[in-house]
Amino acid sequence: MNFVRRLLLLGAAGLMAGCDTFYQDARYADSSRQEAVRVEMARQQQARDLDVIKARNEALEFQLQQADARLGRIEGALREAGTPQADIAALRREIEQLRAGQASLRQEIVDELGREIVKLFAAQQTGARGGTRRTGAQTGYEHKVQAGQTLSEIAAAYQVTVATIKQANNLKDDVIRVGQVLFIPD
Repeated sequence: MNFVRRLLLLGAAGLMAGCDTFYQDARYADSSRQEAVRVEMARQQQARDLDVIKARNEALEFQLQQADARLGRIEGALREAGTPQADIAALRREIEQLRAGQASLRQEIVDELGREIVKLFAAQQTGARGGTRRTGAQTGYEHKVQAGQTLSEIAAAYQVTVATIKQANNLKDDVIRVGQVLFIPD
């Protein structure tokens, strides 16, 4: 009995081994069929893409032909109108010259306004610092030196040079004292 059992088990194992081989062959057949389907679908997609590219190319060629025709009409109209390129270039140069002149005038106005603002500022500083206008043979301002002021700052505020202040006040060097009254000529 033991022998029969072994024989049956061995037969069952043999049958199962054959089924496994058959199953594997069927699986490979399915995967190769699936691969063939994928390849065919990819080929069809490429054909559709190629058709789209051809259509776009034809549309672009048509647009290019239209643009060439339009350019020809424009060039013909320019020849008929008799507007030479030299006239257009001359007009452009004139416009650029006018723009440059305008920029120059604008800069002159800004410079003049800057000078006027500095004069007004100096006049305000004179009033704030107690400077008074001197009348007589020589015109100018009297300025009372405040703490921390230098001859350079005072000269800049009144738009004169340090040398002018030194000469008008008989100063030998740049040393000034708080409370000292300086004459600032115009």
